[in-house]
Amino acid sequence: MKENTLTSVFSQSEESLREELKMKYLPRDYAEIQKTVNQHIYTLLAGDNAFNLSLNASDAEMLNAALRMALSFQQLSLAETIDFKALSVKTEYEVDNSKTAGGNIDIVKDTISLLPTVICAFINPWLTLAVGGGTILVKRFAKTKNGERQEVLVKEKKTDISHQISDNEIDAIIESIYNICEEIDGIIAKIQRDRADILAQMQYKVDNCTIDHMYPQILTSIQYLAKEQLESETENPNINNLIFSLQGYGYEVVEYNPSTAGFFIKKVNPNVTEESMYLPAIIKDVKGTKVVASEGIVFIPAAVQ
Repeated sequence: MKENTLTSVFSQSEESLREELKMKYLPRDYAEIQKTVNQHIYTLLAGDNAFNLSLNASDAEMLNAALRMALSFQQLSLAETIDFKALSVKTEYEVDNSKTAGGNIDIVKDTISLLPTVICAFINPWLTLAVGGGTILVKRFAKTKNGERQEVLVKEKKTDISHQISDNEIDAIIESIYNICEEIDGIIAKIQRDRADILAQMQYKVDNCTIDHMYPQILTSIQYLAKEQLESETENPNINNLIFSLQGYGYEVVEYNPSTAGFFIKKVNPNVTEESMYLPAIIKDVKGTKVVASEGIVFIPAAVQ
């Protein structure tokens, strides 16, 4: 029988995830990649698949508890706090000497203060059209090396440095998901093993924590009381009540006859001339089968051996 594991279920959908990731770019699409991967994992854990359908109610509850914990950590995702699209853009500045009064100026870059582009465009709308795509012409104030402060025009060039996600990067993501699946499979397998051990221990106790296993002397005493009751001319209601109560625990006192002979041991007694029951047997029902709990005794004459 094929084992229904989360790992085997993921292996069936691995290729579709690869196709979804192939058209993504890093670092620009990091948030989208994380969303795609999280959605795929959620589908694995919460979807109608062979793995989930194989879980019983207890396993499913344990898995749901693990999911709730995982989702709480997911809220700490870096994708929600970092603008990866902005990180994927490289900004470079180039002094436009053709539009700078005084010709070439040696700029001390760490003292440049940027006039916001939106304000610059408002003052001189043509500036946003005067340069090629991917560049913006803005006004800046700078200090030259001789200490003079002068207004210059600077070209701001923005370039998307993102790269299409590689096969190796996709492999790393897939491997991470396989690790998650294997870890969950291990947890579920351990839960199932532990449950099986507990059930086996409980069944052992049910099978062995019985009167005949734990207190055989009590059954022997009841056998002698039953013998006394059978031999007495008057019935003792207390003994009758005791034998009746014993039936509530699945036990029954039986006398010797051909159909119950297997519950008795035979002992030679030279003082008897025919088979004679000395002690009744006590039997119990085990899954519909009568088995001996405490053997009865039948005396047989020496010649009948």
